[in-house]
Amino acid sequence: MQPADRIDQMADAPLVAKLTIQPQTTSPELGRAAALHLRGEKREASEELATLLLRAPNNPEALCSHARIQMELGEFDSAAKSWERYHRLAEGNSETRGAMAQCLQQTERWPEAESAFRVELEKDPANSQARLGL
Repeated sequence: MQPADRIDQMADAPLVAKLTIQPQTTSPELGRAAALHLRGEKREASEELATLLLRAPNNPEALCSHARIQMELGEFDSAAKSWERYHRLAEGNSETRGAMAQCLQQTERWPEAESAFRVELEKDPANSQARLGL
């Protein structure tokens, strides 16, 4: 069997035949924010995301990215609000919910932080970050 024959067979396989690639639409601000963040220009990246969120306030990718950068900048109150908005739109995951709990803790919103950490422990009793947060 020639290599080309093998490739043709692979292309005819059902899994490959059903695969379609859809281009993702990424806003220019999200792209610029990512580039700025990679260059270490966190404040400027945050400003790009804030601009995007004025135009598209329910953009989960922008909210998540903005919250992460706000945390890096030490803006925990703003980050907590961004995480809360993000989690109203998207379920998130253990990492994003843990980050929100940390922001709640940093802003001395103790009952909310405790509740968030407890939810994470219920989902994953071995979650050492949630246990440490409590």
